[in-house]
Amino acid sequence: MAYLFPSVDVQRFTSSGTWTKPANAKLIVVECISGGGGGGAGGRSNAAIGVYGGGGGGAGGYSRVVINATELIEASYTVTVGSGGAGGIFGGTAAGLGGTTSFASPTIGILAAARSGQGIAGAGATALPAAGSGGSPNSNAGGVPSITTSGGAGAAATHAPQGGGAGGGITAANTVLNPGNSGTNPFTIQFGSAGISSATAASVTNGNAATPRAITSLIFNGSGGGGGGSCSAAGATCGSGANATGYGCGGGGGGSTPSLTGIPGNGGNGASGICVITTFF
Repeated sequence: MAYLFPSVDVQRFTSSGTWTKPANAKLIVVECISGGGGGGAGGRSNAAIGVYGGGGGGAGGYSRVVINATELIEASYTVTVGSGGAGGIFGGTAAGLGGTTSFASPTIGILAAARSGQGIAGAGATALPAAGSGGSPNSNAGGVPSITTSGGAGAAATHAPQGGGAGGGITAANTVLNPGNSGTNPFTIQFGSAGISSATAASVTNGNAATPRAITSLIFNGSGGGGGGSCSAAGATCGSGANATGYGCGGGGGGSTPSLTGIPGNGGNGASGICVITTFF
């Protein structure tokens, strides 16, 4: 049976709340993005030992579910919007995961959901830290750190939120390496750019996050955070990963240092999720 839809109702939930089924509804489309993961903090070690930057935060998952309105027999439904995970703090808390976003019936339970990745972005260290994993069913992982080349960019292989870039690392010869950008998602065509690494304290910079567009998709908006720059000068403060923008993107990883008096960068925060419910009449 074919439907003709003369009008639609679009409700955007950027925080948790209640959705009430409109009268005369024919078809419901529920789109969920979970919260993005925070980026890992940078690390430090003795000189002449390679130090990885913090892992990029993984993006939240994206899901789209189509429901015949006749199947929604209750008057109202619970919408839960997942928060973004906090970025890792050097010497303090580890990076956090984003929360699940869901659309649920009070009697049946969850009808639509997007979940964050369960792999936490690791802090910089002499052993390779993990990058944050992407959520389900569709998302992108964070960038993978390196001690031989630039930090990895966040993934953006699907039309889903972007992962954050890895923080800058240090080679065993104390050469600073560049951090990574966030993913360059073909839908948003924007990305969070990496900071600058340096052997001198003056030019180390934090990662950058793309500014959300004034006219953009209701779902895919903003980007993951770029990674922070590494530094090798004694006592220098390394770059922190940028906070993610938009919905469900991952934070950037912090830069590392081989100086025991240096201060590694912190990870950027992941962005909170969103739920968009479109009703066709």
